[in-house]
Amino acid sequence: MISGIIKSVGLGATIQTAELDNDSVTSAKIADLDADLTLRSGVNIILDTTTGTQIGEATNQLLGFYGATPVNQPNTISDPDQSGDAASDVAAINSAVRQIIDRLQELGLIA
Repeated sequence: MISGIIKSVGLGATIQTAELDNDSVTSAKIADLDADLTLRSGVNIILDTTTGTQIGEATNQLLGFYGATPVNQPNTISDPDQSGDAASDVAAINSAVRQIIDRLQELGLIA
């Protein structure tokens, strides 16, 4: 395996370091990317197991899944109050479940 530095790879991407195996890039650290990134079928995103990885570093950064319009982090949902009255408790739980479904749909995680 050859280790080297590649300064530019087109589409506005700058790769700072890369590992080369038989003249192909097997892993790279991308510093700046100002174009879409397309992964071919069967390619996985492998993450470090020590520190972890975040998608979005602030609650106002936008994210969407499966073609949904990106949105900021949804608001929290309060735990339903348990009043002791069965009908009120069921209504509160149903309301919380509807809010959870709304949040998941807003992100595009469910249809």
